[in-house]
Amino acid sequence: MSEKWIYMSDAMPSSSGRRGFVFSLDAFVALSLVLVAIYSLFVLVLLPKSYYSTYQQGYSLARDTLNSLDHLKYASSEQTYLEFFAAGGASPIVHQKIRENVGPLIPQQYGFRIERSTSAGGWDVIYDTAIDTLDTTHNKEYRKLSVSAQSLVSGYATPPQPANPPDCGQVQSSVICAVEPGITADTGTPLVTVVRLTVYI
Repeated sequence: MSEKWIYMSDAMPSSSGRRGFVFSLDAFVALSLVLVAIYSLFVLVLLPKSYYSTYQQGYSLARDTLNSLDHLKYASSEQTYLEFFAAGGASPIVHQKIRENVGPLIPQQYGFRIERSTSAGGWDVIYDTAIDTLDTTHNKEYRKLSVSAQSLVSGYATPPQPANPPDCGQVQSSVICAVEPGITADTGTPLVTVVRLTVYI
């Protein structure tokens, strides 16, 4: 019996070997947790500080550009440039006016994209320097940072037109050559949308 017991005990694995494996596994898990903590600290603390000034500059640039377009009248009409862009969509004349009036406001190291909201909840691209072959000065690719600002546009896609008075040279003297105030021949087309300007670098 004693010989059999000795044989069986020799066949059993060593308890010190099991303890060594457990200790090695604990050390590996602890090292992994330390590495994850250091990486998270780097991402959450160090990176935002390095990008904060660039992010703030980009947001201020997009917001101030939208504010300027919302106050600047397009040609001699009552529309602002922001209303004109939102109503015109991705048309050649809109692209030309964006290059002439928005391009000089955006530094060349930035690319920019102008979009308008849709009734389905999405966005229609009005203009993007990335796909504009005529704009050879601004950035074309998003590499590091993208910042957006939005503005509510409420106006007219086509402004109201006043009614024309009767031709006094062709009517009889009994006709009064005047138009009642407030009467319009065309009430215009209302426009309510959101315009988003995104700058990227």
